[in-house]
Amino acid sequence: MIKTGFVPSLPVRSLADIEAIESEPWTDRFVSQTTTDLLRQAAARFGDSPAITYLDAPDAPPVVTTHAELWQNIKAIANTLDDLGIRRDDTVSYILPNLAHTHAIVWGTEAV
Repeated sequence: MIKTGFVPSLPVRSLADIEAIESEPWTDRFVSQTTTDLLRQAAARFGDSPAITYLDAPDAPPVVTTHAELWQNIKAIANTLDDLGIRRDDTVSYILPNLAHTHAIVWGTEAV
């Protein structure tokens, strides 16, 4: 079995299906140990497909961020925070509205 960090789509139609899924240790199905790993793997696997579609206003076109763009933005935020001296035990706060770009800040901060 090739580990990708994602649970394959399995049909769940009965208790037997659930028992079959649960009989496999979760460590055999999940490679990602952190959110950062999962997002990196998603960028590698899904690249140009949409990760976030943000609807700003009823008449405005949606803002679409691909998995690759999201990962690039996450890395940029993480690198910037690292350059500023932010380390694992530091606290980072942000005051932002819920926008498409806010996700990169949240996940980039966690990556540091």
